[in-house]
Amino acid sequence: MTTPTTVDQQRVRRTRTGLIVHDPARALSGFTLFAPMFGDGTVYLVDMNGAVAHTWTLPHRPGAYGYLLDNGHLFYSGKVEDGVKRFAAWERFKAGAVLEVDWHGKVVWEVRHPDHHHDARKLRNGNVILLCLRPLPPMLPGRVRGGLAGTEIDGVMYADYLVEVTTRGEAVWEWRSWEHLDFNTVRSGRTPTRWPSCPTATSWSASGTSRPWSSSIASRARSSGSSAARPWPSSTIPGRCPTATSSSSTTARIAGIIPRPTRG
Repeated sequence: MTTPTTVDQQRVRRTRTGLIVHDPARALSGFTLFAPMFGDGTVYLVDMNGAVAHTWTLPHRPGAYGYLLDNGHLFYSGKVEDGVKRFAAWERFKAGAVLEVDWHGKVVWEVRHPDHHHDARKLRNGNVILLCLRPLPPMLPGRVRGGLAGTEIDGVMYADYLVEVTTRGEAVWEWRSWEHLDFNTVRSGRTPTRWPSCPTATSWSASGTSRPWSSSIASRARSSGSSAARPWPSSTIPGRCPTATSSSSTTARIAGIIPRPTRG
């Protein structure tokens, strides 16, 4: 039997700002972390009643995702305005900076990377893994089967890669999606796909669901299954692929999905 809810089920009446939905009997108690996508870099931590419990003022607009760390610090992807005209869609999902700030807003470290977009994670070894993109090597676009001809960006096809860096910005490891694709496989349509064992690099970043590497590739290639493929770095969670579990910067309507922070 479904538990009755006090939430107004008419979505139009809920179209406003502030706390618009809260069913205490069904909501997971906690905090929600969010930042207005086109704001000034202010990040809000709100409680179950929509009251602001804490704020951080950061030097960059949000570059999609941020997370509370176990030490109570904020790990934040920021949008660096330099280079946003790389191509039309780049301005929407470019990040370019990741930083850690303490509870009082003091920047502990900041790393910048021109190819960074959407997401990043701090690893257990203290390093950072960034989701990035760059043009495919010139000999590869002609081998990509399927896709939509003419959707390349000025004739250039982009693909994702992961790079692990220290908090000083030194690259220590890189994983390139195009080195793990079966170019003889064609998938029709735009339906995303998952690899046999791990999500695609972009799916880890974007929302925990598979998404295309580019409008042309559209995730129509699959893992090559090559035994030569390098595994995920040992600093990630053993036996698991990185997944996005925290709220994004646009989830102000979602009640309490961030655990209570431990103040650092």
